[in-house]
Amino acid sequence: MTADVVDCLACDLTHGRVALPGGLVHETPSWRVEHCVGPLGLGTLLVKPVRHVESVGELSSEESAELGPLLTRVAGVVQRLVSPEQVYVCLWSHAGRAPGHVHFVVQPATTEAIAAHGGAYGPALQTAMFEASEAADEAAVEAFCASARALLRPSLFDYAGGASAMLRLAEAHHARCLADPVLNHPFSHPGQHPQHVERLAAYWGEVLGGPPVYSESCSDQTTLVAMHSGMGDMGDLPQRFVECFVAAADDAQLPEDAALRAALRDYMKWAVSEFVAYPDDASVVPTGLSTPRWSWDGPH
Repeated sequence: MTADVVDCLACDLTHGRVALPGGLVHETPSWRVEHCVGPLGLGTLLVKPVRHVESVGELSSEESAELGPLLTRVAGVVQRLVSPEQVYVCLWSHAGRAPGHVHFVVQPATTEAIAAHGGAYGPALQTAMFEASEAADEAAVEAFCASARALLRPSLFDYAGGASAMLRLAEAHHARCLADPVLNHPFSHPGQHPQHVERLAAYWGEVLGGPPVYSESCSDQTTLVAMHSGMGDMGDLPQRFVECFVAAADDAQLPEDAALRAALRDYMKWAVSEFVAYPDDASVVPTGLSTPRWSWDGPH
């Protein structure tokens, strides 16, 4: 199929020929997520291929590989933001009995919507909503799209470049710490784990939204905090550690994105405060601490 078809509403919305309420919510190399422009209610998102495709059987292997995980994420966002009875995920793309641009409808079936349409649910609810032809409030659509956009952002781990980026970051940070006159001693003592850098990369990756490699194969948060506790006043060492981390992001060639860099700095400032919270006695570190998770908006 061609990449763009004029007068196809899906293509027209993609290429700006028709205004898109709420703007683009999310995009992958092959797919776009937008708010529905039809009368299917506030919070109904559409997942459509970037190029003009009229049958699921025509999807490329790359498009197919992205689709399942993306639908799962989008349905989860709709569930979280709307809390409906059910989230419908369906595909029609058959207006006027003619094949059209494939688009998956991810619709919250709310108690309120069902009641407003005579108790209809499933396909009957969609039919009733089309017959009623009531458009969602534009300001509400804008607000919903902003919330969905934030939730669909990739994790800091993924955005930074995944496991390989974490390893580069840990290596660069370690090198900077070795070159620092204050940090050199704790980072060069003979008792350091031989896979310190790899374990550090796994830990940061897990904290920033990656897989739980550190928790499952290395250690736990309580042990880690206790390892850094009971050392008395650390002076300016914590601040130096943060500065090395921030500079290491450049050394590791992480994306030069202001929001990413701010999130990484905020995380490390918070993390350092946690690791120096027990300067007098490591035995008072609480048991059962879970590995923190840090996102664009802070801890969660």
